[in-house]
Amino acid sequence: VLSVKAVAYYATPYEIVTKLGIVPASIVATLFPAFAHTSNGDSSRTIQLFSKSIAATFILIFPIVLLIVTFSNEGLMIWLGKDFANKSKLVLQWLAVGVFINCLAQVTLALVQGLGRPDLTAKFHLLELFLYIPLLLGALIHYGIVGAAVVWTFRVTFDGFLLLWATQHLIPFARKLTLKLSGCIIVASTALAFCGFPDSLIIRTMLCGANIIIYIAVVLLYAWYNGIGGIISLNKSKNISLK
Repeated sequence: VLSVKAVAYYATPYEIVTKLGIVPASIVATLFPAFAHTSNGDSSRTIQLFSKSIAATFILIFPIVLLIVTFSNEGLMIWLGKDFANKSKLVLQWLAVGVFINCLAQVTLALVQGLGRPDLTAKFHLLELFLYIPLLLGALIHYGIVGAAVVWTFRVTFDGFLLLWATQHLIPFARKLTLKLSGCIIVASTALAFCGFPDSLIIRTMLCGANIIIYIAVVLLYAWYNGIGGIISLNKSKNISLK
């Protein structure tokens, strides 16, 4: 729709941030059989595994994405030059937020499929396809590659919330957890967006520092409430661990 040059300005930041997907991918490889096993008569254990896995993914991914969003302009400028940074920094910021949400959604995806409903994810993707294509074309025409990044981020966000909605229906008593998780995703994504918004490097650095302090406090509170081992160990008795 645009040009090969525009593809380069989009593909580079996309390749950078999507590499973070290796974190949930490694976690999901262990979780899928665990979800499938515990879902047969031990739904409470399934939810416990899901909750701790989401927390572990958040703890590992959030600070990396925070730094990418905050210093996207400076990082691209040092690496590829000022002209490239001017054209790609917003793309990188939007995609980073989208990847953060998508990484959390990968755990939910494993849960839904482990519960024996892979058909739901296929139906969700078909629904998203009919919404995504026209929105993407319109965004490309009017807003260029930044529009494409925004639409992609909204698509993966929509997908993530659809998966949480499915979780509520597959495990009814998980409703409280999924509502809390939805709120955390919204708050964290908003915090990330604000860190990348100001033009001033000093202000962005201060916002980043404030978010890191809050992040550390939240992690310590979580560790204190669940026990330090709760972050790392998923199921010692069955030798299912996250490292």
